[in-house]
Amino acid sequence: MVNALIEPVAHLAGWPLTCLTFGLFAVVVNAAMLMLAAGIAGWLNLPISVEWFWPAIWGALIVSTALSALVGRPPRRPRDESASDLD
Repeated sequence: MVNALIEPVAHLAGWPLTCLTFGLFAVVVNAAMLMLAAGIAGWLNLPISVEWFWPAIWGALIVSTALSALVGRPPRRPRDESASDLD
């Protein structure tokens, strides 16, 4: 729910700072969303907790790195040889 509803609004509100910091503010937003999700999980008596902001930063970095490694880049399409032939 946090990723679907609140995170897009937070990223949209923070895009000027994200541009000024060359994307580093996006890590802060992701850490805040992680802390918010952990807080909601605490209210629901789920065994997830993030006690402080720095562990949330590290968690956001680790999760984003792991997801980037899992998802990777989409495969490139082969070039169409006939389209580049101008003879």
